[in-house]
Amino acid sequence: MALRGNGDEPAAPAEVTIRESFCRICSNGCPILVHVADGRAIRVVGDPDGPIHHGYTCHRGRALPELTYSPDRLLHSMHRRADGTHIPIAADRALDEIAEQLREIVATHGPRSVALYVGTGMGKSVPAFALADSLMDGLGSRMRFSANTIDQPGKQIALGMHGYWMAPPQAFDQPDAILWIGINPLITYTGMPFGDPGRFFKDAARRDVKIIVIDPRRSDVARRAFLHIQPRPGHDVAILASLLNVILGEGLHDRDFVATNVRGTEELLDVVRRFTPELVGARADVDPDDLRLAARTFAGARRAYAVAGTGPNMGTAQGTLFELPRTGAGHGLRALPSGR
Repeated sequence: MALRGNGDEPAAPAEVTIRESFCRICSNGCPILVHVADGRAIRVVGDPDGPIHHGYTCHRGRALPELTYSPDRLLHSMHRRADGTHIPIAADRALDEIAEQLREIVATHGPRSVALYVGTGMGKSVPAFALADSLMDGLGSRMRFSANTIDQPGKQIALGMHGYWMAPPQAFDQPDAILWIGINPLITYTGMPFGDPGRFFKDAARRDVKIIVIDPRRSDVARRAFLHIQPRPGHDVAILASLLNVILGEGLHDRDFVATNVRGTEELLDVVRRFTPELVGARADVDPDDLRLAARTFAGARRAYAVAGTGPNMGTAQGTLFELPRTGAGHGLRALPSGR
């Protein structure tokens, strides 16, 4: 872009400085270098010295200057008038009006009439969590929600009902096998370690990591998988039950570890016996041999992990059941109607 002064002569180019920062677009938190000229960010690139990301950043992060200076971006707090139009309002005045309305709402309807929602953006601001909780504590409201409670409630409900295995996640950085169910880490940046997903997949290919994907869609990761099981939607719990059927029925699990740390294994096996690969395969429209291959491959890996996405965790009445095999509490599978 040509810069000109008061006359026709080109203006001196603005001095560009580079500042270290990190991207706040998603949970991957990529280290970035921000090119700044005349007080404005003009370019964003990945920081090659990042010890985990190694210079990686996605197109969303690189578009931060466009987002920052978008003509549609709100630059002021806005007040909505009775006719639905908005006008700018000073921040102090806005806070006073909000506080007054909150007082009226709580006085009329009680503390539970005020709810808090926390999204990804707030996750990048550590003080915001403390301030938000302090506000809700002051109001006396327990109505606190997040992306997990709204779109993946099965996780929270299952953990609240059945507890959680307190050991840290295993094999997350150097797995021999991975089971991804209804998740696409190349888009969501969940299901694999933080950092550069391209480097992760290259390393996985070099080490012959067996990636197993269960997803009705042929997603980005499904195209890279050792095995892609592509069922009709809504059969996730039955498919996992069939994998447990094979693993427990063939004794592929670590028997000594399970005997020491797990209760109810025999009861779980009794429940999943009827979820044979043939029955589940017919109902989910998948090859029974693929179910057996998935179970044997996953169970045969020394280091393996499984992660599920939003879709399976929202699966109507099965969202909570879907979490049970991963947390080790399998008794809830008794609630499954035969063959579903």
